[in-house]
Amino acid sequence: MGSFRTGLLVNLAGGATSILILIVLALFARDDGVTALGAPAAQVPRVLLMTLVAGWLGIAIVTGVAYSVQGVGVTAGLSAIIMTQLLVGTLIDSAGAGAITVTIDIRRIIGLICMGLGVWLLVPRG
Repeated sequence: MGSFRTGLLVNLAGGATSILILIVLALFARDDGVTALGAPAAQVPRVLLMTLVAGWLGIAIVTGVAYSVQGVGVTAGLSAIIMTQLLVGTLIDSAGAGAITVTIDIRRIIGLICMGLGVWLLVPRG
């Protein structure tokens, strides 16, 4: 079927399901403006937008993973994905955008460097 089509179909199906659930929850809001799950109904459009953005990011990630694993192998590809998640997570948490604010200290820097070296050793050369 192809990497791009697979990523597209999986994320479109998941996104469509999520949007339908959100719309149903918004339709069954109580008189006080609260959805069936207790969230403010005014936040539903924001959540819908975030769902759409997450869906497109998911398509990009699934497609990127499918192409990278073909090129460098499963071990190197998954190690690079984990390294990227650790790096981005550290940056997001240090910026205060995550659940808690984390300071970047020498332990984290050394850990990211070690992970990067491990990924570099796994990537095939030549």
